[in-house]
Amino acid sequence: MDTNPERAGGDTVQGVPDLKKGYKLSMNFRSIYEHSVDKQDALERLEKWYRKVDQSDFASFVTASESIKVHEISILHYFEKKLTNALAETFHSKVKSFRSIFRGVRDRSFFLFKKRIQAVYELSEHI
Repeated sequence: MDTNPERAGGDTVQGVPDLKKGYKLSMNFRSIYEHSVDKQDALERLEKWYRKVDQSDFASFVTASESIKVHEISILHYFEKKLTNALAETFHSKVKSFRSIFRGVRDRSFFLFKKRIQAVYELSEHI
């Protein structure tokens, strides 16, 4: 994927200065994740990005940078082992989905029995 706005979008970005400025700021932020080798390097790059955002006076990025500053410690933990909590979030989402399906059920034992039968039927289709 071409990330250069002049090549990727032709003259689209050239004619809209705010779009070009926003694109550059977002790509600069993305490069923090792509090129930082450790937590300290990421912090230095992040502080440099904060300065660029402050200089740009781009309101939505100023808001985003303030939010990032609030969560900076947790964000920087990613650079220690390059791990996220995506699996936990996925599991939590499935639990929430199951709970929403379960709402309004009067006979729980029958509901769970029906779900087991449904799961067995779905597994047998894939065999």
